[in-house]
Amino acid sequence: MLRYLDQFRRRHGPAAPAAREVSCDGPSDRPAAGNDVGELLAEFLGTFVLIAFGDGVVAMAVAALNQSGRGTEIFAASGDWLLIAWGWALAVAFGVYVAGGVSGAHINPAVTLALAVKRNFPWVKVAPYMAAQVLGAFVGGALIYLVYHDAISSFEAAKHITRGALGGAADSTPTFSIFATFPAPTSGRA
Repeated sequence: MLRYLDQFRRRHGPAAPAAREVSCDGPSDRPAAGNDVGELLAEFLGTFVLIAFGDGVVAMAVAALNQSGRGTEIFAASGDWLLIAWGWALAVAFGVYVAGGVSGAHINPAVTLALAVKRNFPWVKVAPYMAAQVLGAFVGGALIYLVYHDAISSFEAAKHITRGALGGAADSTPTFSIFATFPAPTSGRA
């Protein structure tokens, strides 16, 4: 794109239009100045939507559905894994729809870093993008905690779960799994 603009300037003189910002996902129709706030807001909102929908569907499967009469065990109720898979798929799609047209929808600090390393994404934007993404994820997780607080507390009381306890009858892994991903616990077999 920059090569084309340089050729255009050589042919048509100094009255050529000013260069537009070129990002890893193609040229922007907006001038380079003032784009940063909109891009950061798009990354914040895209990541917020991703986490709100993704964690929301997991909170529903862990803390809400098994208390609704569908089943007594987490993920044993009919279709829980299917609900989570479709919920996260829609969460990613909605996050991309929210941020894609403005910032390229990185919605993940690892993606931002990879684009900076491999596709000439400006390094000066890496830290602000990552900050917006982490803040959006935190606010999305906080919203889900606020919305599902009573269901989570009820589930923990019904299952005699103690927050922070690992292993044993009071293991808090089920409710912790709403907000984090980690390897499945081993069963102790060698």
